[in-house]
Amino acid sequence: MGTRVLPYSAETPAPSQFSAATMHLGGTRRHRRGSLLLAERLRPSSPAPFHFRCWLLNGRLSQRGRKLASSMAAKGRSGLLQVVARLYEVRVPIRLRPVADDELASFVASTRDGYLISLVNDAGMGEEEAHEKTERDFAMLVREGLPVAGQQLFIVEETETSEPVGRVWLGERFPGEPIGFLYDIEIDGRFRGRGLGREAMLLVEQEARRRGFVEIRLNVFGGNKTARSLYRSLQYVEFAIGMRKRLT
Repeated sequence: MGTRVLPYSAETPAPSQFSAATMHLGGTRRHRRGSLLLAERLRPSSPAPFHFRCWLLNGRLSQRGRKLASSMAAKGRSGLLQVVARLYEVRVPIRLRPVADDELASFVASTRDGYLISLVNDAGMGEEEAHEKTERDFAMLVREGLPVAGQQLFIVEETETSEPVGRVWLGERFPGEPIGFLYDIEIDGRFRGRGLGREAMLLVEQEARRRGFVEIRLNVFGGNKTARSLYRSLQYVEFAIGMRKRLT
C-alpha cells in the first residue's frame, strides 16, 4: 500500500487536502476463534502433545506464532490457512519511536527521494520540475541537515521486536494555530497489505492530541488512490482540490 503524504508549498496547488477526524478499531470474538483454528491447524503430526499456549498470548499470536503465520501466509497452499494467517499479520502491534541522531540523515534522504518519485509518478511532473520543487520544499523543513523547530520524525516499528516497518513526519505548518501537518507517512513495501498504514495513522492522531493539536491536515496527490481511500475510511474530508490541464 503506498501510504504517502507529501510536503506542500503555496506554489503548487494541492490536488487534495484533508481535515481530520478519528476512528478506532477493536477486536472481535472472530479473532479469538481464528486463533484457536490456527493453533489446531498447526498441530504437529507427531504424537508429541501440542501446547497451543506457546503460540498464543492473551488470545493473540505470540511473536513465534506471528513469524510462522507470516511464513504460511506467503508460502502456504491452504486458502483458509492463508486467510487466518494474514488476519494475524494485520494485528502485529506497532509504535512510533522518535528518530535517533544517527538515523536522521538517512531518514531525511529517504523521505526526500520518496517525495521526488511521487511528484513524477502521482503528480505527473517532469524530472527537472520535480527536482526543483523537492529542493524548495525541503529547504523549508530542513536546515543544515536538521529539521526546523516544530517538526517531529518517527520510525514506525513493531512493538515487540523493534523491527522498523515505516516512517512518519509530523509537524507544525500554521504558526500560532493548533493544527498539525502530516508531511509524510510511509509503510515499507514488504509490510504493506497488513493494515499497518491504518494503525500508524491512528498513532499519529494520538501523538497529535498529545501535542495539543485539534486538527490534522495533509496533502496527497490525486494519483495516489490507495492513500486517498485510506484517509477517507478514517473520516478525513477533502476541503481543497487543485486541478490542471496540460496544453501540449
